Amino acid sequence: MLSNFDYEPDNFPGQLPVGRLEEFEKAFTRWVEASRPIVLPSDYRQHIQQYHGGVPRKGSFVDGTGRRRTIGRFVNFLRPSDPLPPPNVVSWRGSGRDVRLDYSIDVLGPMSYANMDGLGPYLVPFACLDTNGHNCRRMARFDLLCFDFSDGGQINVVTWDCEKSSTDNPVTAPVIASFSELSLRVESSEPDAADVSANDMKF
Repeated sequence: MLSNFDYEPDNFPGQLPVGRLEEFEKAFTRWVEASRPIVLPSDYRQHIQQYHGGVPRKGSFVDGTGRRRTIGRFVNFLRPSDPLPPPNVVSWRGSGRDVRLDYSIDVLGPMSYANMDGLGPYLVPFACLDTNGHNCRRMARFDLLCFDFSDGGQINVVTWDCEKSSTDNPVTAPVIASFSELSLRVESSEPDAADVSANDMKF
């Protein structure tokens, strides 16, 4: 179900650990001091159980401003203590960790050191976007595709601009109303292999 992204079959970072989504939701709810539990969309939750952190071959879409964007990789919920399938590739970004952890919610999410100010309290990233014509797997920072919880009951999908956003001022563009609708809209997108770093060709 919801496999219209046509994932690269050998490019998943590992299964979603049991209970990890619930752990994130509880932590995020406490962090934003929400009056009621924050829960990720059910269609996304169902999808990520089977397709955790994959690289889509169909990930191109047009956002609400008319700009075409491309998903480079989906965010994962892994931690350094989780077992990862081989091969292990050290990140070229200088973190010393496996490169697949560079795309984890702990590194990219709203509670992360890197993005907590720019994302603000209502955005939860679920995919990395190619930015300024470059594959996100080659960039130190990149735009993100996020769930926007700022509208109360309605959870919208938006893009987040890493360069234009600043402390408590996230710059976003509307995309679509739901993850399911996004999965039906995406089109084929072949990344330029020359634009992915040598030790990150696979991940």
